[in-house]
Amino acid sequence: SSVIGTFGSDGLTYNVTRDGGEEVGSYIITASGDAEQGNYTVSYENGTFTVLPADLSGDAVAYTITADGVSASIIPYNTLADAIAGASEANGYTVHLLKDIELSSPLTVDNKVIIDGTKNDGTCTIRSTNGANPLIQVSSTGDLTLGDVTVNANAQGRAIRVNSGKLTLNDGAKVTGGTTASSYIGGVYMTGTSVFSMNGGEITGNSVSSSYAKDNTT
Repeated sequence: SSVIGTFGSDGLTYNVTRDGGEEVGSYIITASGDAEQGNYTVSYENGTFTVLPADLSGDAVAYTITADGVSASIIPYNTLADAIAGASEANGYTVHLLKDIELSSPLTVDNKVIIDGTKNDGTCTIRSTNGANPLIQVSSTGDLTLGDVTVNANAQGRAIRVNSGKLTLNDGAKVTGGTTASSYIGGVYMTGTSVFSMNGGEITGNSVSSSYAKDNTT
């Protein structure tokens, strides 16, 4: 647990508890305490503790969780494309990354999916190698939400292109490393009737040709 917004060495008093259970699945972590503490008005945010199966390792790069409040089913995937195809209402349309992923060809998103890259030591990165351009492409039927994941085009081409689809960036999302030799933006490029929502995150460190942009940055 962590505290954000206090001054200097000021501290707050609070309790953290977790729903009982050691079986595979997700359990709510609850933070609680007084709303008024000294000069501070305190709000609390719950978290999630996930128990993964012992064999969720090896070649698996991502997984989905389907839970009904009693039990949970965790499905591992060896490719990010397969994990995205497996996103559904039953698993909250959410794909959880297990590790950094390198892609040598564009990743196409044709369905609704939320990519969560949270891991114990930070966030996962989806990185372009060998000229994947764009790194991620969202089609007209695609609805992609990024949270706690870095999309790094690695100067191999455009980071994200949305072709009349939907793209949402939430807190923790980062789009970087996009580049293009044309006048089109290297970071996030929207076409047609695309819809873009930026609830948080950042788009930084992308570029276009020096012929089109002052200081060669976007």
